[in-house]
Amino acid sequence: MLRLLVPLAMLLTISACGQQAPTETSPSATFRTDPDLTPLPLDSLLASASDAGSQYAELIQEPGPDGPVAAVFAHAPTNMVVAVPTNSSELVVDFGIREAAYTGAERTTGVCFIVSGGNDLAAMNELWRRCLTPADVEADRGMHEHSIALPVQTTLLRFSTAAAVDGQTNFGWSYWGNPRVH
Repeated sequence: MLRLLVPLAMLLTISACGQQAPTETSPSATFRTDPDLTPLPLDSLLASASDAGSQYAELIQEPGPDGPVAAVFAHAPTNMVVAVPTNSSELVVDFGIREAAYTGAERTTGVCFIVSGGNDLAAMNELWRRCLTPADVEADRGMHEHSIALPVQTTLLRFSTAAAVDGQTNFGWSYWGNPRVH
């Protein structure tokens, strides 16, 4: 009995103090605003949308930790390519799945977000991948941010969304927001 009371008391103490464990989607979190980050144009991403899901690609606003964030709605599966300035060393990008995709009666099975890079469209290398399943995992809800080191001589980046489970893309209402490099 005492074993159960101690963790419960600790949980109540933390809650009473108003402290929250830091998470990627914590409402109090702020995303990076380094002054030397250069935004990549969302309209260039949108213009390059291809694959089966591209009929859903459009510019949208999504709630972020510091207010609305401009994003490209990229229903999975979608691929978009953008040129990056020479000597870019890091990409910082926001991403997520729209809330209605996991709060309605029918829900997404998840979306994988993939960033590939290189200097030739035919020979891109995957740099990062993250799959979100917000209907099952609460921490996968909301907007996320990730930083990716770019290999030397990266001149092109591909932003892809794909099904997280068995090719199921129903309600794959994913988006990329605020891509920026330095």
